[in-house]
Formats: sequence, structure tokens, C-alpha cells
Amino acid sequence: MSLRQRFSKRARRVFQAASQEARRLNNSRVEAEHVLLGLLRDDSGVAAHAMENLQIDRTAISIEVERLVHRGLNPHGADNPPRAPSAEHVIEYAIEEAKKLSHDYVGTEHILLGLLRESEGVVARVLEKSGVVLNEVRAEITRILQPSADQTKAVARPSAGTTPKKTETEFFLAVYRSAIDFYQPRIEKRTGVSLGKISVWDYGQLHCHVIRNLKRRLGFIRALLHRRRIKSYSEQIGMTCADRAHHCGASYYRNGIYVSFLSGTAHEHAIAEITVHELSHALWEKIEGVPLDENRRGAKRVSRPEYEKFVLLLEGYAMYAQTVWFRDLYPPSARNKVYARLNHESVYCRGCQRIEELVRDSGEQVLLEIPQRWRTL
Repeated sequence: MSLRQRFSKRARRVFQAASQEARRLNNSRVEAEHVLLGLLRDDSGVAAHAMENLQIDRTAISIEVERLVHRGLNPHGADNPPRAPSAEHVIEYAIEEAKKLSHDYVGTEHILLGLLRESEGVVARVLEKSGVVLNEVRAEITRILQPSADQTKAVARPSAGTTPKKTETEFFLAVYRSAIDFYQPRIEKRTGVSLGKISVWDYGQLHCHVIRNLKRRLGFIRALLHRRRIKSYSEQIGMTCADRAHHCGASYYRNGIYVSFLSGTAHEHAIAEITVHELSHALWEKIEGVPLDENRRGAKRVSRPEYEKFVLLLEGYAMYAQTVWFRDLYPPSARNKVYARLNHESVYCRGCQRIEELVRDSGEQVLLEIPQRWRTL
């Protein structure tokens, strides 16, 4: 069957990488071991998160496969080598695994489960030697992809722009949730600051949550009398920020990360960086002891210059954390890919430069002081 019929874009890239591995090793056909090598190239899909969570050493597996794989003698292999029966079996098993999980797509997680069902050959020997157990991997993948009650509610309200399929929404909410589970405890251990429970929501929920919080703080009658205030605030943080969320992929607000599902959002890469960036906003909020929105002009009357300083330092702080402070927390395969493709005149870059100056002048300990001292910096 054609890989395009049911396989996700990331899963198809795994098989493209498998073809490249077969050519690199001078093999005339794509075997299951080439599929495994292609899968190990991917470092941000569900399969990669599952292996990371189970502390499976992907580098060691890759080295062992290369040691055992048969190398051909002809350096001029076909551009599109055919798939061997072992690779076809992996595809069949992956489709079966997707059906078992009631998924209408086949992703990297299903390919991993399909590889684990291979009972003989290089793949079976390497995975068995590495202690990778099918049932454990399947349980971890199910945990990653199982949406929480909060996430199920969020899916019920599609966001602005192109509405994704429910399965796509659940998938990306689950990937962000998995990334939070991975990075939050590491950030808390390094800083000594508890971030509390961070939920994940569809971006379409942000507007109603902003309004609800304002009504709770102001009281219902006062909130009605402050409609203009609520409107300006919701425009600043709520749905009219869709363009910004479209580019960054997620926004942090009151112990929640709101994931944008607008058409074109780069969900398939940089999810780790986006998660670390938004968790850094949560870190600032916990250190300062004031919800971030309390510093915004719609919720609290502050001068324009003071507000601009707040945004500069806040976004610079998160950008510095994302690209420098917490860089070594990323999996080894992702560390060299951390980057921020931003306009040098943007608030992110200018703020990051300011944070770098403060760290250079006062040492890294200043990072735990900036949120409480931002007005005086």
C-alpha cells in the first residue's frame, strides 16, 4: 500500500530516511533494520518521546545496528531501493497497531511498535539486547497519547483559523503534555522552584479563560461595567493574539500552555523549545509571585514604558532560558538544533541580549532574581 494513504508526514520521513540508510550501507533493499535506523533519526515524535521516557539509549541501539547490519559491496545503489519482506512486515504491523489504538493515522509510535513485533533478524536481536519490551513501550505510548479530561474539554472548542481534525488536536496536545512531563521536573530541579501543575489546552480556550478570570477578580457586575477593560485585555492576550500564537505555537497563561492549531503552525519541530520557553514564563510567574497578566496594561494600570520594559525582560528571559540556560536539558540529539530564527530587532532578541548582559555582569544567579527585580533593572 502507498505510505501516503495512511502514514503521517513524519512517518513517511522515517521511510525516506530508511531508504537513505540502505543506500549509505550499499544495500539493494530496505530492510527492517534500515527502518529502525530511520526511526532513530527522528528526535521529536511520539516514538522518540516514548524511548526517552523509558530511558532507552537510542544512540547505543543505532551503533549496535550498524555493527550487525550487512554492508553491500556496490556503492551505487538504486535511488529508490525496494522494500524487503521484513520492512513490509513492519508496515503491516504498524497499521495493525494503529487499529488497536483506534487511530486513523500511522505515526512513528506505530512504526516503533511494528519493529518490536519483528521476531527475528538484526532488529529483534538489537532490541532484545537493549531490553526494549513491546508491552512496556505500548503502555508508554498509550500514556503519552491519552488525553486528560482537561484536554478533552479543550478539544471540544476548536481554535481560530483552520480547524484540525480531532485526532490531530489530541495528538499535539498529548505531545506537548509529554514534553512538559519531560522538561518540567528538570527545570524545577535546576532552579529549586516548583511550577505546580501545568495544564495543556487548545488555544481556542484562552479567550474564555481570560474573561472568566477577570470576572472572578472584578465580580460579575463590575466586570460588566468594565467591558471596555475586559475587551482591551482580551484583545491583548486573547484571540486577537492568534497571529503571535501562529508563529510561536503556544502561549502561557495562568498555569496553562495554550497550543495554537492555526494552519501552518510548525508543530512538527521545535516543540521542545516552545515547551521550555513557555515553562520559563511559568518560572518567572512563580518567582515574582504575581500572575503575568497582572502586569499587563489591560489588567493593571501601568505606564506604557514600564509595560514595554516588562515585556522586553519577560520575553528575553524566556528566550535566554530556551536557548542558553536550559539548553543542556534537551536530549543530546536535539541540543545542536536549538536555535531562534528571529528578527534581531524583535523584543525577543533585544530582551535576550539584555538578560545576557545581566548574567555577564552579575553571574547566573541573577536569573532567579530578575523576576522580582525587573522594575529596577
